[in-house]
Amino acid sequence: MSKNNNNIIIALGIICVILSAGLIAVVANYSGRPSTDDLESQVTSLQNQINSLNSKVSDYEKQIDDLTDENKEYASIIALEENMVLIGGITYEQDIDNETVISECELYYAGYLEIQVESTSDTTYIQVSYKHNDLEFNQTVTVGQEGTAYFPVLPGDITIILGNTETDVETETVDTTVTVTYIF
Repeated sequence: MSKNNNNIIIALGIICVILSAGLIAVVANYSGRPSTDDLESQVTSLQNQINSLNSKVSDYEKQIDDLTDENKEYASIIALEENMVLIGGITYEQDIDNETVISECELYYAGYLEIQVESTSDTTYIQVSYKHNDLEFNQTVTVGQEGTAYFPVLPGDITIILGNTETDVETETVDTTVTVTYIF
């Protein structure tokens, strides 16, 4: 073998080593990368996470809207801007010098009652009573044949009484129409 052949063999050996190293580098580089299927699976997983988070955001936005509405309602109650008709224009027939419990109910907020009355007697009265903690409230207002009475109220069980002190024996009954509005 000649020296030239030895040099060629050495050169070819070096080239083979270099090509082998390059091939190993390429194989190592591609073996660390995920396949297309792996990438598609990751995209699907991330999209599901985004959808789940968007759903939670929608739920939280709904909760915020609900709490905002509730807050507005309570602010309206604090400002005494809400009302409810407890008795809507009901006519009661009573014997003279008599009284009738027209409502026993539970009120949940502090406020007041507006009681409008039209009656056939000058002696018609409204009485409101309740107990709140240690406070006992019992007030009577004579409204006569037509009038409006106002009563402050606190939360609790309340009793509303309609009465008259009519003594004219020719008048057998007293007819009274009552509307009670609870302002809170």
